[in-house]
Amino acid sequence: MQRKLSFFSGACAGALALTAWGITPPPAQAASGRDALYQGGLSNLRTLSRYFTPEQRSRIPTLEAILHRVIYQPDQATDDELAIGTTLVQGKAWDIQGGRNAGSLGQAILALHFKPLVAVNVPQAHAAAAVKPVARAINTDYVKIAKAGSSVTYTSGVVRKPGGVSSGYVDMAKGQKKTRIVEIPTAGGDLGVSARARVIARRMASVQQRDPAWWSRITPGQAANGEAVVSLPSGPVPYLLTADASFAKEWNMTPGDLAQSLVTKIRAAIQTSSARAVLTTPAEEAAKEKEAGDDAYAQGDSAGAEQHYKQAIQDSPGYVTAYKLLVGLYKEQKKTARISEIITEAQGEPSLKDDQIKEIQQAAR
Repeated sequence: MQRKLSFFSGACAGALALTAWGITPPPAQAASGRDALYQGGLSNLRTLSRYFTPEQRSRIPTLEAILHRVIYQPDQATDDELAIGTTLVQGKAWDIQGGRNAGSLGQAILALHFKPLVAVNVPQAHAAAAVKPVARAINTDYVKIAKAGSSVTYTSGVVRKPGGVSSGYVDMAKGQKKTRIVEIPTAGGDLGVSARARVIARRMASVQQRDPAWWSRITPGQAANGEAVVSLPSGPVPYLLTADASFAKEWNMTPGDLAQSLVTKIRAAIQTSSARAVLTTPAEEAAKEKEAGDDAYAQGDSAGAEQHYKQAIQDSPGYVTAYKLLVGLYKEQKKTARISEIITEAQGEPSLKDDQIKEIQQAAR
C-alpha cells in the first residue's frame, strides 16, 4: 500500500491531494486547504459506507475521528490511521496493476470521491469498481487498529510516597510494555483514591471489551460540569478520565493541556506502528523518573528513590511534585540540611511560581 505522508503539510494540502493524479484543482479548492480535504474525506466515507456491512457501519464514528486526526494532527496518527486517512482523501490506497487504465480510473475515482470539490459525472460501472476495493482497504486497516487495542490489560492500585502521601494509579499493559496512565492524588465524593482507581480501570476495560478500536477515537473534551476530560465520542461512556486541575497545576499546565497529554499517553501505550520516532518531552521523562522513585520507595530503597526524584527535577526543573517528594523523603530521614538545600534550589528556579514554592516549604513543616 502506497502511503502519502507529506501531502497534509503546507497551505496547499488540498491541491496536492488532487495533483497526485496530475489534475489541477479549482483555485477555491486549493485555497480551502485542510478543511476541504476533511469535508471531501467525509463525503468519500459516506460513499464508501454504502458498501459496508452493518457491523462495518458501526465503525464510522472511529473512521471520522481518524480522518480528522490525520488531516489536522498527522504527527499524532499511526501508520494504519495514515493509511485510512489518505485512502479517504485520495481514494487511492490499492494497486492498479501495471498501471492499466490508471489515467481513466484515476479520473473516475477523483470525480466520484471529490464530487463536492470536482463536479464530474461518473458512470455507475466505474463507481462500483472503484469504491469496493477502497472500502476493503479501509476496513482492513481498521481491523489492525482494533487488534492493537484488544490485548491491553488494566491494573489499579495505591502507592505510598514520602511524607505520608498515598495516591491511586491505573496502569495499562501490552505485552512487556507497561504505562502508568494516570495517578489519582485525591479522594472524590465517597470514593478514596484506591476505589477511584478501580473504577477507572474497570471503565477502561469495559470500553475496550465493547470496542477495541476505542483508543483511536479518544479526544480532549469537556464534561457537563466544565471539567477537562478524555472524551470518548460515540462511546458507551461520555468520558474516560478527568484531567484533575490540581494535578495539571503541578506541571504548570491547564486542565485542557493535561487532557491532551493523557490522550497522547494512552494512544502511545497502545499503538504498535508509527512512521515517526516518538520523542518524549522533558516533562514525560520527569514523570517516568518520579514513578521509578515511587516504586523504589515502596520497595524500601530510599537511596534509589532519592536519585530518581533528583533526576526528575533535573529533567523538568518546574516539576513541583518531585521537590515535595524529595523534601518528604529527607524529612523522614531527619536531613534538615538537605531540606534547606532543596528549598533554596526551588526558590532560585524561575519556572516555579510563588505558590508552588510555598507548597514545597509547606511540605517541609
